[in-house]
Amino acid sequence: MHERMATGGGPVGGPPQGPGGGVDGPNMGDRQQQAQPPHQPGQGDNTPYDNRKRGDKGGGYRNGGMVGVWPGVETELVAEKSRSVERIRMMMKPGMFSFAVILPLPFHAPSPASHEKDEEGGKGQVIGFLGITSPPQIFYIFSRGSWGTGYATEALRAFLGEYWGRFPGGLKTEAGSGSVGVEKDEGGDFLEAHVHDGNVGSENVLRKLGFEVVREGKTVAHGVEVRMQVYRLNRRR
Repeated sequence: MHERMATGGGPVGGPPQGPGGGVDGPNMGDRQQQAQPPHQPGQGDNTPYDNRKRGDKGGGYRNGGMVGVWPGVETELVAEKSRSVERIRMMMKPGMFSFAVILPLPFHAPSPASHEKDEEGGKGQVIGFLGITSPPQIFYIFSRGSWGTGYATEALRAFLGEYWGRFPGGLKTEAGSGSVGVEKDEGGDFLEAHVHDGNVGSENVLRKLGFEVVREGKTVAHGVEVRMQVYRLNRRR
């Protein structure tokens, strides 16, 4: 999987907008390949939770875009709006541990504008992001075209091995995530993902990698009370 992952580089100006101002397949720019500390995308713009059910197609989400597990139970589809792109750009902060997930060419890419040079100088398609927000919480977000391909599972598996190998005591950060009910651990002994009820695809990815539900609850997102599942993976000793 490592050939499909690229660490973030210098300041990111934000991905180009498609016809609808979307973020599908963002272009990270040549600076994304610089050998500098990783940067991290943050919470996207989302629409209110609207009585989605676990059995609904696509989790019952109304918008296109990317599906993701966001920090602090912000698990939503990113609305294809320009302010979603702006939020991702603003949340790419130094000192975090995150990756862009890049598919090498040749392959069928729905958006030629999103082709990017990979670390070996070849061309690739950015299909998503994943990383740490405020430890112990992780996030991942992938474009719709990559759903059901196994790329999210493959990328997250590689990420987990790299994270725990590089940060045996956890990642120290001052970045806040607005999380709810997180125990005082900084990613040394376990990692967590908070998922809004109904995001079946994201839950399946987590279960495949050994995450288990440790608690359920409710929180408020965009002024609406939503149910959430908290998944946890303990470090293997």
